[in-house]
Order: sequence, then C-alpha cells, then structure tokens
Amino acid sequence: MDIVLDSCCLHHLVRGGRGDSPDDVTTLVKERRLRIVVDTTAAIVDEWHRTAGAEATQALIIYWSELGGFIKAAKTTKLSGSLKKRLHNLGFTDTIDRVIVETAASTADRRVVTNDPDFWDPKNRASIGDRTAPVCAMLRKEESITVDTLLGFLQGHSTQSGKHGHPKERAGKR
Repeated sequence: MDIVLDSCCLHHLVRGGRGDSPDDVTTLVKERRLRIVVDTTAAIVDEWHRTAGAEATQALIIYWSELGGFIKAAKTTKLSGSLKKRLHNLGFTDTIDRVIVETAASTADRRVVTNDPDFWDPKNRASIGDRTAPVCAMLRKEESITVDTLLGFLQGHSTQSGKHGHPKERAGKR
C-alpha cells in the first residue's frame, strides 16, 4: 500500500521512537506492505525537515529507501480549481496540506495518514478521526481519498507482531 504521511506523523515517528525497537510504520515497510510517497518536488520532505528535524528525518528516509519503501510520485495530480475553492472555504488553506492531497491523488491507494485536524475540520480541532467531518468527507467523495490518523491506519494494517501504534499513542486511547 502507498500512503502519504504528513509532518505531524513523521515527527511522531522520529521523536517517539522506542530505542532500538522499530516503529510500526517501518515494520510495515520492512514487510513490504507499505511505501511512503512524496511529491515530485519533495516539498513534503522539506516540511518534514522543518517539523521533525533534518538529520533524523533524512536517516529515516534513507532507511525506508534502502528497504524499497520510500518513493517520489511519478507525477502529482492537481486538484480542480472548484475543489480547491470549496476546500479553502472550509478552512483548508495550507499549501503543504494541498500538496499532500495532490500527492495522494496521484497514487493508486489514494491515502493520507495525518494527525492534523485540518484534514477533518479546520474549524473544529476535536474532529480528528471523524470521517463525517467536512474536509475528510469531501476528499473521500470528490477524489476517493481516504484520510486516516496514524493510530487508525496502524490498527487497520497491523504488523505481524500484532502491535498497534506507539505505546504513548495507545496509552492515550484506553
């Protein structure tokens, strides 16, 4: 499966590590069940560097690349002007968020993994994970793009070890 990760999730992965135990995303990459996709210009990678730190981010990218789990999209699909305007009216205004959506639209699996509330309802920070929230629903209806939280994605795609998410994230969901 191909996914586009936002910087919130990547920050969680590089900062929330468990010592020498691999995170569940990397385990899925190792199992050849997951590839991380970025845009053709690597604007997503630049955002990851700013958010999670260039050194840690680059080490993870190199590792995923060596495993065959990190790719640049062959091309990035542009959203229609009318869809961009409707998303903007909902408060979905961040350029990198639009690049993430356009990159997901260029993949066969059309999936964004994010903990950023803007992908659900920018006007309601508590909407994270609500599939009926306006931005998430519009992306699903108009572009067949699925938006998942990191925990939701991992629960739906558990590793062979049966673990789900980072321990800190699991502890908060009990």
